[in-house]
Amino acid sequence: DATLGHFGLIMRGEDGLLANGAAREAVAMAIDRPRMIAGFGVEGWREMNSLSPRQLTARGDVPNYGWLTLNAQDRKRRAATVLAPMLGGDNGLSLFIAGRGPGADLVFAYLRTDLADVGITLSRAKAAAGADMILLDEVADFDDPLWYLTRLNCAHVPVCSKDGDALVRAARGADTIAQRRVLLAEAEAAIMGRYGYIPLATPLRLSLVRPGVGGFAPNLRGLHLPQYLRAGS
Repeated sequence: DATLGHFGLIMRGEDGLLANGAAREAVAMAIDRPRMIAGFGVEGWREMNSLSPRQLTARGDVPNYGWLTLNAQDRKRRAATVLAPMLGGDNGLSLFIAGRGPGADLVFAYLRTDLADVGITLSRAKAAAGADMILLDEVADFDDPLWYLTRLNCAHVPVCSKDGDALVRAARGADTIAQRRVLLAEAEAAIMGRYGYIPLATPLRLSLVRPGVGGFAPNLRGLHLPQYLRAGS
């Protein structure tokens, strides 16, 4: 299912390397998303370089990350240059991935390789508590920037934007659709600039369906309720 939602890294930047915004941005630049996705060979899985999908009709004009104009190698070179004066004896970061299995292992392996290229040693945390980063993997409930930005507000993520949250609240009470779109775009730009969440890709959901089952169709929610399925002849 080509779902939409969040699949990326929540930064726990209360202390250490990730307390520095430039370091969080460097981590975002270092990750080679197309290479990771190609390694899975799953049709329809797409990289994400924004907090909300650009195709949403309610989404306004949100500036892209400036480093998107660089290729993967140039991004890594820039990230390594930024990180060099910040790294010392302990260059390790930990990542918690809730899922277990070969898919989670492969995601971790790609991220570990990318971060090693810029001088960071990535380890796998056994629990979310104390981890430097957490993989967020959620399918959106509805197709509106409001879902994406609300999930990244200060009540949910440690590194957040109070200004962004205020703009989201203002958007909820906007008088016109145009005004709402502008406010949500400004909110997304503010939250993006904090690098409290680093988008990687769209969420990936797989369904196992035997031949002859009717009523099955991939959808953006990754939901397939049994009452709509039927056995074929």
